[in-house]
Amino acid sequence: MHKFLTRAASLLTLLLLAAPASAAWEDTVWGATPDATLAVLGETAKLIEENEGQRVWDQHFLIAREGSFHDIAVTQEFFFEDGERLSVIKIKPQNTAECGQFSDIVMDLLGEVQDTRQSEIGSVLFIARDFSDRESDNAMMLSSIDSDLETMQFCHLTYQPFGDGIPGERK
Repeated sequence: MHKFLTRAASLLTLLLLAAPASAAWEDTVWGATPDATLAVLGETAKLIEENEGQRVWDQHFLIAREGSFHDIAVTQEFFFEDGERLSVIKIKPQNTAECGQFSDIVMDLLGEVQDTRQSEIGSVLFIARDFSDRESDNAMMLSSIDSDLETMQFCHLTYQPFGDGIPGERK
């Protein structure tokens, strides 16, 4: 457990160090309002016009910010339950060609996977790996889609409050 916490803290620290100096999202807390989250993230964060097609687990995508993670350009997306309380954060490479490197770095930092799910449809492989920790109140999931088709490459890291420990299941 200590090893997991150390790696999770390292990942969060690296993300924070990669963020612009004016941003301070380490001070963002689960349940914060969009206004409070924007205030903490600083001027690099932008309010997004909501689009139902961009929801994650029925959470409203309202704030985005660009940054970097281990020299990989990423977009950080902030989602809100009922459009009012910070509930999910998603980090994804801007260039999907860097998904392999991004996934390797995240796996190295987070260590042991609690659960892995995968499914294959034709030449498309979907993999979801869960990393959860009750003590830090985080449930994290590294998702990726791999395919021979360049347009089907995709990956991101989502995290949310621990809840029941299963990312995406908000209980």
